[in-house]
Amino acid sequence: MRGGNINKITHNLDLLNNDVYVNQKLFSSAKQVHKNDIIITSTNDIDNIAKCAFVNKDVDNAQIGAFLRIVRISESLNAKYVFFIFASAFYETYIQCCVSGTVSSLLNIRDEYINNLKIPLPPLKEQE
Repeated sequence: MRGGNINKITHNLDLLNNDVYVNQKLFSSAKQVHKNDIIITSTNDIDNIAKCAFVNKDVDNAQIGAFLRIVRISESLNAKYVFFIFASAFYETYIQCCVSGTVSSLLNIRDEYINNLKIPLPPLKEQE
């Protein structure tokens, strides 16, 4: 999966006819995509740096590429609730304020930007 697989409008992870297939020997279980993962762009231009998708079903033999990250939510939280934070204008503005560079350059999301993101966390019943 690459940044182009993330549909910025629907927040779906779309399969494309130009997807890259790698030898099974190169497959990394740490980068494997699982149901309820949130996939975010980690390197992109200013307009697409905060793209995200929610994985709402199992995707066999799929893993993220170099310019994506997986946000994997604890089972004690509602992953869809957390996804809506990542899909919000709040998150997009937050990330765009964190990254630096010119409009034409590729920007990078550092681990600390995600780790320092404060998410309002109501009780699980309210998250649902």
